[in-house]
Amino acid sequence: MATILQWQPEAESGVWADIENAPQVLVLNPILKELERRGFAVQITARDFGQTFALLFLHGLHFNAVGHHAGRNMVRKSAELLSRSFRLWRMGRHRDFRVVVSCGARGSVLPARMLGIPLITLIDYEHIFAYPFIKWARRIMTPDVIADEDLRRLGYDLSKVRKFPGLKEELYVFDFQPDRVSLEAAGMDFSRIVVALRPPATTAHYHSPKSEELFWAVLRHLLRQPEVQTVLLPRTSSQREWVVENIEPSENLLIPEEVLHGPNLLWHVDAMFGGGGTMNREAACLGVPTYSFFNGALGGVDRYLNERGKLVLLSDTSQVERIHFQKSPPRGLPPRDSSRRVLRSIVENVLEVALN
Repeated sequence: MATILQWQPEAESGVWADIENAPQVLVLNPILKELERRGFAVQITARDFGQTFALLFLHGLHFNAVGHHAGRNMVRKSAELLSRSFRLWRMGRHRDFRVVVSCGARGSVLPARMLGIPLITLIDYEHIFAYPFIKWARRIMTPDVIADEDLRRLGYDLSKVRKFPGLKEELYVFDFQPDRVSLEAAGMDFSRIVVALRPPATTAHYHSPKSEELFWAVLRHLLRQPEVQTVLLPRTSSQREWVVENIEPSENLLIPEEVLHGPNLLWHVDAMFGGGGTMNREAACLGVPTYSFFNGALGGVDRYLNERGKLVLLSDTSQVERIHFQKSPPRGLPPRDSSRRVLRSIVENVLEVALN
């Protein structure tokens, strides 16, 4: 079992990874393991938010806990960001880091800048508030499906941008052995049509109220289908409570008590509905029928998946009412060649920054 380690100023280190939410654990895990394989010592700091710590434990990653999520209020969020940045600076000032690596973790931007450590970050939704990275990151890595003209229009400095092939989810999404038994133990009923449902990121600065409206329409439509078991996957405990308080109990609704391995779960479901983000893209990569009710600005990755028929974009409740459900035919795991290509591209960029 992994443990939360205390920061050890005397220990040598080369790579500092900062993690602020659960999906970043999945993305950084293979990158950090490859860097360790190549001889770099890695130190991880992580913010307490949602399932971040649970996933770090699940993947056996040692980390130091720093900070927490401050909710929706922008004043509290800004104050916590500054507080966390100061604590990270204090922890890192006696270390000899060659590079800071993140997936858009804002708390590490100021410490990296103040300590003179080059920062490389992965961004796959170009409409986030990216100014700190545009201003101070040494390198910004994005999927090659996001067009340069879109990045330029949004203010990105293209001299800092490097592209990697494919999607970041391809780093890890194929790296599992299908395990139906653990899912059945968690309550999933495969005699029914099984649909996964991920609520929108309601505390994110890019959240759209329309996404909430569509989420409730999708949930109520699913619960009216007696042949469907809906597996609800809240992002946080407070979001779980928010949903439970606003619906009637239903025998065809399952909210897992423990963190489940995401790609394995998605591999076994018949459809995925999500309010945007990582789980939608994971499901699309795995060939699962996937529907997005995210109604913020459309990003290049979702546009790419939609154009290739891998992601259906929902923008109106009338679309929801027309959706019919059926069992999916057996599917095979895609080859892992894309995983190796993405990993090689990202790691080579990290090494170029770290060794320069």
